[in-house]
Amino acid sequence: MSTPSQPGSWPPPNDPSNPYAAAPGGSGYGAPSAPGGGYPGGAYPGGPYGAAGAPASKPSRPGAVTGSFLMWVLGAVAAVVSILLLVNSPDWDRIVADAVRNNPDGFNGVTPQQLVNTVKGILIGVFVVFALLYVFFAFMMWNGRNWARIVLTVLGALGVISAFTPSTTSGSITIDNTTYTTTTSSYNWITGVLTLIAIVLMYLPAANAYFRDSKAFRQAAKYR
Repeated sequence: MSTPSQPGSWPPPNDPSNPYAAAPGGSGYGAPSAPGGGYPGGAYPGGPYGAAGAPASKPSRPGAVTGSFLMWVLGAVAAVVSILLLVNSPDWDRIVADAVRNNPDGFNGVTPQQLVNTVKGILIGVFVVFALLYVFFAFMMWNGRNWARIVLTVLGALGVISAFTPSTTSGSITIDNTTYTTTTSSYNWITGVLTLIAIVLMYLPAANAYFRDSKAFRQAAKYR
């Protein structure tokens, strides 16, 4: 025959009659909490990485990633230098002279020199914008963003193909149904080599581990 509990007293935690007793393997009343508080196992709800699965600090950047970043920047600089050499080619003076000789009165009030200057401005603007985009994506890649690595890989592959495609024409302009071209020496192969090196460096084992750990660190940081 059981003895009723005294008024105001609670049954022991391990007493089966205690409705707040911890179930085996459970986390009922009186059960010890996870180390450091929080959730058992150190994992947070919705977090794909547990406390033991994510880096405790921001991963260190390997030399391969830094080298790739420098190659991208140098490639962008080489592209800008190449376009500056192109727009300063003496062939443009020949184009203007031929256009003036064929159409001394100009074209609807626009002189051949004005048309050439406009084409030069467009070429410089387009190349500068692309160079800045390359630097931006390279900077994001340098900070461990894998999506930037993918974008650079696609753009870089197209650039390498273009750089090593044989071509004798570097620039052209059409005036009054007559197309004039420049035949200046192209230095695109320099940009192509730098781009190829940059792509290879991004996929070395140390670089792959850096991008993987950077993603894990960012995602785990959301639940800390």
